[in-house]
Amino acid sequence: MQSDDSGYLIYLVAILVFVASGLFARRANFSNILKYALIWCGIFAVGFVLFAFRDEFKGGWNRVTSELSPSGSVDEGTGAIRLQTAEDGHFWAKVHINGQTVTMLVDSGATTTTLSAVTAKLAGISIDRTGMPVIVNTANGLARSWRATAKDFSLSGVRRENFAVHVSEMDDVDLIGMNFLSTLESWRVEGDEMILIP
Repeated sequence: MQSDDSGYLIYLVAILVFVASGLFARRANFSNILKYALIWCGIFAVGFVLFAFRDEFKGGWNRVTSELSPSGSVDEGTGAIRLQTAEDGHFWAKVHINGQTVTMLVDSGATTTTLSAVTAKLAGISIDRTGMPVIVNTANGLARSWRATAKDFSLSGVRRENFAVHVSEMDDVDLIGMNFLSTLESWRVEGDEMILIP
């Protein structure tokens, strides 16, 4: 057992002893003690599950907040689009693809804008599987993608027609790559903002 694990175990035992001593101090009968013990066990179980899956819950929360937040504020004077850093440290933007609204990660490390198969289907993008697939090296290893075209792709009024995209076989990939960013006049990151100049 690692020292971190033993520390958590000691902490858990101390809490249980504290709760048990409180119950016995009230001189509750055995059925009440058992009832309260089961309630506390349930509370600790829920807390443990929340702790164990904290990264998944955080990722889900970031997707929810990004869905509720605007795609980015537009500076009326310069036309610059300003994206705020999300809680996960990334920049997310709402994009309209063939009339469908999709929340996408802005990834300057990706060469080509990539959609998941689910997103491509929702946006009515047909995939030509007769050609050779594109093998992409991702954070989760190698993934196979297919070349496709979005008739209409827009972010906060910046519109691109017949825009080249890749459609990934992975279900959790929706990202804006350099083939979109390079069509802008410029883009930069300042503090907690990404500034896109159309």
